[in-house]
Amino acid sequence: MTMTIDLPQDIAEKVRSEASCRGVKLEAILLEKIKSGFTSNKGTSNDRPWMKHFGSLRDLHDERKLIEARIDEEFETRAEK
Repeated sequence: MTMTIDLPQDIAEKVRSEASCRGVKLEAILLEKIKSGFTSNKGTSNDRPWMKHFGSLRDLHDERKLIEARIDEEFETRAEK
């Protein structure tokens, strides 16, 4: 499908520059940006930016439990003194 759109000059220059640097057609860059905009705007990017980090430290769960146990032990030791 063919479509004509008007882009602000600064955005048009950025798109042309990126297409030139990557050695791809302008249409490919625009399609990539449009697709990424649709996939990233599912309610997490603008209203909850912290969601992209959610769960990123799940592999440290066991270590966190060890640290919490040591902290609890330390407080128990200090409370006994």
